[in-house]
Amino acid sequence: MNGFTQIPHELMRNASLPPIAKVVWSLIAGMRDDYKPTIAKYCSMARCHPDTWRATVKMLESYGMIIVKRLANGVNYTAIADPGKWNISPSKGTKISQPMKNSQGMKISEGEGMKISEGEGMKISQPIEEHIKQQKNNNDDAHARVIIELKSYDQWTESMCKNYRLTYEQFCAKVDEFEMDMACHDIKIEGLKNARGYFNKWLDNKRINNGQRNDDKNKRAVEAGARAIASLAAKSGQLVKPPF
Repeated sequence: MNGFTQIPHELMRNASLPPIAKVVWSLIAGMRDDYKPTIAKYCSMARCHPDTWRATVKMLESYGMIIVKRLANGVNYTAIADPGKWNISPSKGTKISQPMKNSQGMKISEGEGMKISEGEGMKISQPIEEHIKQQKNNNDDAHARVIIELKSYDQWTESMCKNYRLTYEQFCAKVDEFEMDMACHDIKIEGLKNARGYFNKWLDNKRINNGQRNDDKNKRAVEAGARAIASLAAKSGQLVKPPF
């Protein structure tokens, strides 16, 4: 803000935070209150994939370093500038995956083929519960990725905007509404083709339901008018012909 951002020493010197976490926090902290970039814009500035952005945001949120507010038309981030309110622990939050390491290396023994030193085989560090949790996170990331891809402006998006008479901004708002609807029903979508199919049917149902509500509203208005005229006719003793 105002040309620069103040970065706490605790952020830059903390060895538990990966570099991308420091970049993401700094970007969020430097945004004006009246400027709300999209996730795609944030990813462009941080030079990272949307999956990496979401994982890093989840990590920072678990550490109490940012506040994430999910809105109908997007997501709002607020950086917590007081390090005293942070709770940074290596065992908490979302981990950014690291390359697989063999702490003692592979050794070729003399004439005995390949061995893992000191007789230690490959270990699976995560229990089954952690594996299931990780799988769920992977599914959530895949779902989030297709929602982002659904907003990509291409020939299909342009065709949808024309068919439903939407601007691109209105189209993106519909995608956000669609995502919230899927979340309410605990539906996860994988694959852009499936997402487009679901979204197309969802928009059709919305249009049909809105049209049905309008028809019912018009019908109720006509019936109310007829009852009013009939009431006047009964009071005056004359037959009044409805004007429709």
